[in-house]
Amino acid sequence: MIEVAAAIIQNAQGEVLIARRRPGKSQEGLWEFPGGKIEPGESIRQCLQRELVEEMGITILPYEAFGTNEHSYSSTHIKLIAWKAEYQGGEIRLVDHDAYRWVLPEELGNYVFAPADIPFVERLLLESRKSTYHKLVRDRIPEIIISQGKTCRTRILDYGEYAAELRTKLNEETEEYLNADSDGQALEELADMLEVIFALAEIHGSDAAALEKIRASKANQRGGFKDRVFLLSVES
Repeated sequence: MIEVAAAIIQNAQGEVLIARRRPGKSQEGLWEFPGGKIEPGESIRQCLQRELVEEMGITILPYEAFGTNEHSYSSTHIKLIAWKAEYQGGEIRLVDHDAYRWVLPEELGNYVFAPADIPFVERLLLESRKSTYHKLVRDRIPEIIISQGKTCRTRILDYGEYAAELRTKLNEETEEYLNADSDGQALEELADMLEVIFALAEIHGSDAAALEKIRASKANQRGGFKDRVFLLSVES
């Protein structure tokens, strides 16, 4: 299976960048979200940033995983991994494509896409009709949304739901940390993980200070991980 990354790039106007495959290329004449094959050792962020410079001469900031789709083109089986990205700059030049468009999400249905991209198109079309999130967010997010002139609906979770959503959130933040491609981004994700961990500590009847006390006690008894010790075997 070939792993391929695709970027759903939005500009300041909320438009999405799409491109049409050039004649002579696989899936010629069909539209797609630009991207390319993930090289060994590359994170998804690194792949997309490299591909968009090589393919279109632009710089982007991938910031959030969007979805994954597996598809077979004849004997070639691909896993297409889509991430949302922010357009940062550069004048578009085409290499593997013969046309590009900046289109609003609700306009994506006017274009014929490569089969592997269609699930992402359908999701974007659905989201353009109504932005539905159904996820745990930071406490001030509704206030920020309202300050932007938008409205939102929320509800308060019961403690069972809250604990489950915190665990889901921790998994999401861990995945984003693992895909960070700079020290700055890694630290941002670690800070997000800490916020979730502190909330989980409260679920278990504790707090950040007590958690730090437990951590310090374990470090005193067993050490930390600074010495880079890698255990190979134990013999009795």
